[in-house]
Amino acid sequence: MALTVDGKVFSWGEGDDGKLGHFSRMNCDKPRLIEALKTKRIRDIACGSSHSAAITSSGELYSWGLGEYGRLGHGDNTTQLRPKLVKVLLGHRVIQVACGSRDAQTLALTDEGLVFSWGDGDFGKLGRGGSEGCNIPQNIERLNGQAVCQIECGAQFSLALTKSGVVWTW
Repeated sequence: MALTVDGKVFSWGEGDDGKLGHFSRMNCDKPRLIEALKTKRIRDIACGSSHSAAITSSGELYSWGLGEYGRLGHGDNTTQLRPKLVKVLLGHRVIQVACGSRDAQTLALTDEGLVFSWGDGDFGKLGRGGSEGCNIPQNIERLNGQAVCQIECGAQFSLALTKSGVVWTW
């Protein structure tokens, strides 16, 4: 995926699971505008191996692609072939998103410094203790007040960086 300076999102490549956001599972060999987001001004994007996400300039989070394990945050395991608003986070201004790969998780960071996680919970990668997954965003309470400024997801782990340079990993 690519984000232009004027907030438009283009995607191309393998279209499995609808992760390109073009309302199909078709591959795309050149950059194509994601039509469902064309009226939005996007400020950040993220890609996992099977899902994608975008944040609008007003802090709304959209996700699409493979819904397995609840990684999209819509309260179910349904695959979405085009961007869909993550309604649970309305009322929070999301400023960063990270998408994991394989049995994936998703993280979101708000302007209040809150970190939310959802999706597959294997190996404790949701940061709330245990390995239970969830299909809606839930706050990682241990990180509240830690001044988190960046988040990242790997295949079976997650990371957060604080403004003071401390790295949390789980």
